[in-house]
Amino acid sequence: MKLQEVFELFLKYKKPYIKLSSLSVYEQQIDKYLGPELAEIEDEIHEVRVQEFLLSLHNKGLSNRTIKASIVLLKTTLKWANKNKLFIANTDWTLEYPKSDNNNKISVYSDDQINRVLNFLIDNLSFKNIGVLTVFHTGMRIGELSGLRWGDVDVDLGIISINRNIQRVMLRDESDITKKSSKVLIQSPKSQCSKREIPLTPDLQIIYSRLKPFVSGDNYVLSNSKKPIEPRAIRPYFDAVTKYLNLPHLKFHGIRHSFATKLIRDKADVKTVSTLLGHSNVGITMNLYVHPDFEQKQKILNSSFKSLIS
Repeated sequence: MKLQEVFELFLKYKKPYIKLSSLSVYEQQIDKYLGPELAEIEDEIHEVRVQEFLLSLHNKGLSNRTIKASIVLLKTTLKWANKNKLFIANTDWTLEYPKSDNNNKISVYSDDQINRVLNFLIDNLSFKNIGVLTVFHTGMRIGELSGLRWGDVDVDLGIISINRNIQRVMLRDESDITKKSSKVLIQSPKSQCSKREIPLTPDLQIIYSRLKPFVSGDNYVLSNSKKPIEPRAIRPYFDAVTKYLNLPHLKFHGIRHSFATKLIRDKADVKTVSTLLGHSNVGITMNLYVHPDFEQKQKILNSSFKSLIS
């Protein structure tokens, strides 16, 4: 049996047990990376071939994070195939990942840049601007913002509840896997940890309190209607705002990174930051955000080594 057949059988097996968004990710990894490189391999695959596949993706400019995701899917598929006697593969691999040219430094705004955006949003309040402001103050994901309804905001308790996530995914046509169509999914948050409550900051408390009596709880915050605004429409809007303010380009997800980085710099404990972000474990937060910047390093050294030179 060829690997492409194994991939298709695995997708068919997993479909009833995973979200459509996860199925879409699997399909894209197979169609873009695994299939083109490995589809014709038959009956057995060895570690050397997997290492070659890894290097091939690296040479195409893919990040180690993307490559690792494909390797994980390949390993998961092969373990399932082994168990069902469809394919032979020892997945106890020792793989080497090339050093990435990208240092994985997260792009964030400084406190001054954040304040420039926040002042603009507050001075020009609209439903979209309230949404963007909310992300700066809560660190929620773009899909969580799209799914936020007025009913999710309790101004009396001062809490925003993250109850849903909206995203557009690419899915294969069941009658022809070479054809794809996109679909907007409104579903539960990314994980159980993502379903969380975030306190309202003072500015958000004022804004939501003033508007709450005049809006319907069933309406989405971004559109103030029963029809949501999906993520792909929010990103260009934020780009236009930052361009208007002559600020460096920052991906929308960079707002979330800026939020977390600011909290860490302000000495917030990592466990609390992790909970606010909806991370599944503190280790994710540690790896992403807890690393000393140059000023911190300089401050530590200057405090430990006082000048002895007069």
